Amino acid sequence: MKISKSQLKQIINEETAKLLNENDVQTAASMAIRLLGATTRRAGQRENAIGIMYGIFRALGGDEALNTLKAATGAKEAEYKAGGESWIHPK
Repeated sequence: MKISKSQLKQIINEETAKLLNENDVQTAASMAIRLLGATTRRAGQRENAIGIMYGIFRALGGDEALNTLKAATGAKEAEYKAGGESWIHPK
């Protein structure tokens, strides 16, 4: 099977776009975690902000983006729980 140059370029462009979108979602999730950590310090405040951020991610990026953010918040909470604290419910 032969592939023309234009077909190859199209395949490369499509795969690059997919990769960029995946990286964009990861970057956005990382930035959201940093924003949530920096702006919410009182009990309950961070949990409410996380709920709002979940809604934003679902609206802008769909389920894939939402699931990426949920995984990131879950990992951050697990990291803190290992030390006997809670990231979602800071003291």
